Amino acid sequence: TSPELGVAHVSCLADQAKLLVAEALEDKLGLEAHHERWKRWDTCDLCKQPYHGDVRCALGWACYRTYAGLPEMDMARLNSLTVLGNGLSERDVGRAEEALCVYEAVLNSLRRDKTATKHDLLTVQANIALCLNRLGRHDEAFA
Repeated sequence: TSPELGVAHVSCLADQAKLLVAEALEDKLGLEAHHERWKRWDTCDLCKQPYHGDVRCALGWACYRTYAGLPEMDMARLNSLTVLGNGLSERDVGRAEEALCVYEAVLNSLRRDKTATKHDLLTVQANIALCLNRLGRHDEAFA
């Protein structure tokens, strides 16, 4: 990667994030460490700024591919869908319709999950509302 030039090897970034998350899970490092490592899927470790545009979208796809084979209710799989949705919903990527489908799938899974918190549900609902707003479907966003 070359942060000065704004150039990144998405596969390298994805490999780093994948290894760090796996390490947190294997070593049972705790919720905070796990959360910090998940942020590597969408935040630069050097400058602490979120990735954006095509890089964020590509990392979202890489994240989803990494965890897609897990059971439907597995939190790593659901988190990967959220990372994908966040990448697709980037304004300059212009794939809000696809992001909406992803977020709706996450919401449907969370509604069936008895351990899902209100915070989890509200976060996904807010993401859905943002997508609907970007698509000009303002009435639905407020529903």
